[in-house]
Amino acid sequence: MDTRTFLGAVFGKYDQLAKSKNITYKVRHIPSAEIYADRRELERVFQNLVSNAVKYTEEGGKIVVSFGHNGKFFLVRVKDNGKGIEKKNQPYVFDKFFMEESSRTDSKNSGLGLYVAQQIARRHGGEIKVRSKKGKGSVFTVSIPELPDETTPVQRFEQLPKLLKVILMMMFCFIMPWLLRIM
Repeated sequence: MDTRTFLGAVFGKYDQLAKSKNITYKVRHIPSAEIYADRRELERVFQNLVSNAVKYTEEGGKIVVSFGHNGKFFLVRVKDNGKGIEKKNQPYVFDKFFMEESSRTDSKNSGLGLYVAQQIARRHGGEIKVRSKKGKGSVFTVSIPELPDETTPVQRFEQLPKLLKVILMMMFCFIMPWLLRIM
C-alpha cells in the first residue's frame, strides 16, 4: 500500500483526541513509499503510540508525527514533550506487562500495548525503538521495510521532471560524443 494514502487517513483520526486535552498535534508531510502491511495491525501500532503520547503529555503539550527513510526502511516517528521514560526503564518498555511506576495506578492500563505494537512491527519485518528523557518527552520510531523499486531504468527516466530529462539528453546525446571526439 502507499504510505501517503494510508498514513494520512490513520493519523487524521487522532486530531480530536489531542484537541480534547488541548495538545498541539502536528502530522508532517508524508512521503510516498510502497510498503506491504496488514492495515488493521499497522493501524493498531500507530493508535497505541499516539494514544500513549496523548495520555502522557500534559495539557498544552505538543505531539509531532514525522516520517523518513533509512536505507530500505520507511520510518514513522511519534514525538511528544510529555512525562518521558526513565533511562533505566527504556530497555523494558516493550516487555509484556511492563508499566512504569507512575502509570501503575491506572487500572485501564494492562502493560500490553507497546509489547503488542513491537510484535506487530516485527511481524512486518521492522521494529520500534524509543528515545526518551524523563520530564522532557519521548520519541518512538517505527521502521517498516519498503517494497523494492521494481521499475526499469526507462520508467524511472520517464518519471523525472522535464527539465532534468532535457539536461540529461543534452549531456549524453551532444556533449559526451563531442568530448569523446576531441579526446
